[in-house]
Amino acid sequence: MAAGRPRKRAKRPQEFTQHSQPWNYGVKVSKSDQPGSSLQSGSAPPLIKRPRFDVYQESLSSCGPNEVPSKLHPEKERQNKEKFFVGSPTCTSCNLKESEQATFSEKCQGQTRRGPVTGNLNEMLALPCYKTKVGVTDLRFIISCLNILPPSSGYLYKKLNKLSSTIISDNECVLVENQKFVQEVNMLTYKGIHVQTDTAYNHRPQSGGESATQSVAIVMEHTTSRKLPLCVSIANKLCSKKTCIHLNCKKNHRTEDSMSSTETKLAKENLNKLEMLNILKIDSLTCHASAQLEKTVREHLAKVQRPTRQYTCYVHAMRTLQKHVRNVNLTGPFPSKDKHLFQQKLATAIRRRVHFELVRIQRLFSSEEVFLAKAKAAVQNIIQCFSNEHGNCRKHSLVCLAHLASYSSKFLPYAKHLNLCSEDTEKLESVLRNFVSDVKLSKISCLLNTNKCESLHSRIFTYASKTSVWSRNFDALCHSALHSSVFGTGKSTLILAESRGIVCNQSEPVFQHMVEQDQRTAKDRERKSSLPYKYTRYIKRKQKCNRTHIQNSVFANSVNNFVTNEHSYTLNPLN
Repeated sequence: MAAGRPRKRAKRPQEFTQHSQPWNYGVKVSKSDQPGSSLQSGSAPPLIKRPRFDVYQESLSSCGPNEVPSKLHPEKERQNKEKFFVGSPTCTSCNLKESEQATFSEKCQGQTRRGPVTGNLNEMLALPCYKTKVGVTDLRFIISCLNILPPSSGYLYKKLNKLSSTIISDNECVLVENQKFVQEVNMLTYKGIHVQTDTAYNHRPQSGGESATQSVAIVMEHTTSRKLPLCVSIANKLCSKKTCIHLNCKKNHRTEDSMSSTETKLAKENLNKLEMLNILKIDSLTCHASAQLEKTVREHLAKVQRPTRQYTCYVHAMRTLQKHVRNVNLTGPFPSKDKHLFQQKLATAIRRRVHFELVRIQRLFSSEEVFLAKAKAAVQNIIQCFSNEHGNCRKHSLVCLAHLASYSSKFLPYAKHLNLCSEDTEKLESVLRNFVSDVKLSKISCLLNTNKCESLHSRIFTYASKTSVWSRNFDALCHSALHSSVFGTGKSTLILAESRGIVCNQSEPVFQHMVEQDQRTAKDRERKSSLPYKYTRYIKRKQKCNRTHIQNSVFANSVNNFVTNEHSYTLNPLN
């Protein structure tokens, strides 16, 4: 071989021939069928493909330490450097913007007024009405303070109405995408589809007189950690038009009908929407304890002929238990003279102990039958444990620490064990026995709640107090709150602005402020979930609960004034 000539590498044997077939040739799965269901004969399901990156990450969080949700690696995450939201009209290679519009439009031909006409600036002015507490009057006042001639109120109302249809259409598409996302995650985790629902009113319904005019019912999912909204239904009695015949307007509930009946109506409407789309097959539904709502759910499940569990909100059940313990008529003796304050502390202590017992039992025992037996024995043993009788605590309780040398009774009212008569003990035990009955305990066996729905209701009705605006656009406000819960307030605002044809670059102040607002919200959420913040909140709540007791104590009274049974003396510090 000549010097300097490169050696020829030996050819490695090929693993596949030219006509070899891929490993997954002919292997098919159904993408729409739920776990546990078999493929129908004659169907042509799609080929196996890699899961999406966000679906894989969400499924991975619910797997064990040595488990993966899929045999295939996920698709690579596509990062758009130009925009942080999908659907951008900007090309990443040549930076060509297809539908870019100026912040304000130029002067039109034939216009007699001086200066440019109002353009996209008014489109951006309408967005804060759906994302903050400001209204049209507030916007005109702020612009006037900047020495700028504001648009008329009627013009801004028209912009709000046009933006309303955009928000509703965009959010309905997002809700469908959320259902598809939950379905893909469930196909990897096989945990089932668990949802929660709750109804809120702008005024709480009361017997004898009803002032509520609007209500909203939201369906959220429990399957993933993101708790995405899946469906929403709205009832509205208001209409801003004086000569409207209510055929094609926002008023969808009759004035003479009661708003309390919308709870069952909206729940049935949400269930029918999910059934009509046929994307998710619900395995369980969590709601608060309502006889009418339970009847509606049973009728719907019997109609679709699908086995679905119905659970009661765990937080509502614990509130009911605390209320019943607080309303028990105890005879005494009590550690303090204030009977009402003592029963409040006792109800709080019992609720906290029941919560700890149920949570620890659920973590250790996955079977529902074992959970029911263990929970019933643990809850019925609480009154004996509080009375310093710990004979059955080792057998039934997972919380009691009486067997340790460092045991303390500081968790009890006034840090003292109960010294009640047998009649009072029997009353408290009967309340706990009623709580752990087979029917009630089976409805809270998964310890699910409707907190996410209630937080969205709080956001909606914080902004819905402006009846002059939201009588017509209340639907858009509800959809805007759901849209913000999925993407964040800043990102949602930019997405809606893009839907109206307004493109914001990264160098513009509106883009930077929206990103900063979402980052600040994420940091605040992380801070609120930290242990120091929770401990501070616990101390503040404890101080608030003891406020009445502290006001009647010696430390709250004046040091210089003492009143005895017979005489009153005034002490002079100079003497």
